[in-house]
Amino acid sequence: MNFKYVMMACALTLGFASCSNDDEVDNGGIIPNGEPTVARIRLSQSGPDTRATKPTEGNEGKIKNAIIYIFDATAKFEKAVPLTKTEMDNGELVTITTGSHYFYAAVNPDGLTLPTIDEGTSLEEAKKKVLSSLTMAKLTNPAGFFMTNVSDALAKNIVVSEDGSENDIKIEVGRAVAKVNVDLAAGITVTDGTFTDMKYRIGGNPKQMHLFPVYDGGILNTPLRDVAYTDGNYMFSNDSENYIDGATATYATENSAPNTALQGKATHAWVKGVYTPKDMTLVDGNFWRVYDKSEKAWKAGIYASEDDAVNIGNGGSREGVVKYAGGTCYYAFWITDENAAEKYTVSRNNYYDIKIQSVAKIGTNTEEGDKDIDGDPITDPVNPPVKPTDPIEESTKMKVSINVLPWNLVETGVGL
Repeated sequence: MNFKYVMMACALTLGFASCSNDDEVDNGGIIPNGEPTVARIRLSQSGPDTRATKPTEGNEGKIKNAIIYIFDATAKFEKAVPLTKTEMDNGELVTITTGSHYFYAAVNPDGLTLPTIDEGTSLEEAKKKVLSSLTMAKLTNPAGFFMTNVSDALAKNIVVSEDGSENDIKIEVGRAVAKVNVDLAAGITVTDGTFTDMKYRIGGNPKQMHLFPVYDGGILNTPLRDVAYTDGNYMFSNDSENYIDGATATYATENSAPNTALQGKATHAWVKGVYTPKDMTLVDGNFWRVYDKSEKAWKAGIYASEDDAVNIGNGGSREGVVKYAGGTCYYAFWITDENAAEKYTVSRNNYYDIKIQSVAKIGTNTEEGDKDIDGDPITDPVNPPVKPTDPIEESTKMKVSINVLPWNLVETGVGL
C-alpha cells in the first residue's frame, strides 16, 4: 500500500490554552476517516499570549521531551508518541489516520510515573488518569517543569496534504503546577504596630492530580476533592516545612475544594513575621500578653518584660501569660480565585500574586497555636492558624488581595 504523506506541524506553545473543542471537528465528507497516512510532528514554543501574563523564569519554560497522546474521531485512544528534543526540533514522521483527531501533550515527564492508557480508552477516562505520590521536586524538575494542556484536548481534522500546509497543529501547554508569590503590599496597614521580616510557605498541596485538567460543569475536579481529609495526602510547597522569604516565588499543585471545604483540603499560606507594638522599647523584640481563660479573651495591655506581664498584668499568675519571642507571630489565609466557579480553586499554569494589605491583630506565638510561658495551650481546643479538619473561616487577622493571570498571573490581597 502506498501511503499518502501528511506534513503535520505540531507547535507546543507555553501559555493559556483556549478551549479547542468548542468548534465541532468535521472532515466535510472529503476524506474518509481511518485512511492510513503519515504525519510529521514538530513541537516548538510560540510567541507570548495576548492575555496579561507573567514571564517564565529559569527552567520554567524549558522543553526536554514530550509524549503526544492521539485520540481518534470517536475520542478513543489510538497511540502515544514519545518525542525527544531533537525529534521535536527536526520533526518526526509518525503513522496516523485521516479524519478527526484529538491531541494531548505531556512535556518533561521524567521522574514521574505516568499512568498507562490502553488502546480504545475514551478521552474522558484518559484525562482522569491519576498521577500519585507527587512531590514538588518531581513537578518542577530543573531539567524542565512537567507541562500539559491546560484546558481541553486540541481538536483537529487531518487531511491528505502533499506539503502539510492543511495540517498545521499547535498544542498549547502550560506548567502542571501553579506559581505563588506572597509579599507585603506597599503601604500595608498594621493596627497598633509594624509587621516586618515576613516569610511564608504553601500548604494543602495534594499529592495527586489528574494527568490532564478535568472540569465538570465548569468546576475543576481533582482526585482528592471528595476524599476525606488525611494529612498524608498533602504536602508543603517546597517538600518541607521550611518558610521562604516574602517576594520569593514558590509553586502549588492543582487543587479544588468546595466553598464549604475543610481548612486542610484547600490550598493555604502559612505566614510568619515580626510584629512590633508601637511606642514600646523592647529587648530583642520580645513582648508579652495575657489571656484570661475564664473570659476567653485577651486582657488589655502589652508588656515589655515577663515580670510585668505576670505581676502587673496577671496578678502574679503565670497561667495565660504568652511570650512573643523576637516578636514572631503566625498567621494563615486561603488562596482563592474569585473568577473560578468555586473560589478555593488553584489551577495549573496560573500565577497567584498575593499581597498582604493589612494586619489587624497579633497572630499566634507558635505554629501549634498560642502557648503560655510554661508551654501550655491557652485555649481548649488549641488555636493554630490552620485547623485541617475544621471548616474554613475567613481570617479576621489578615487582609489579602489576590490577582490571577495566565503565567497566567493571579493577584490577590490579604489582611491578617
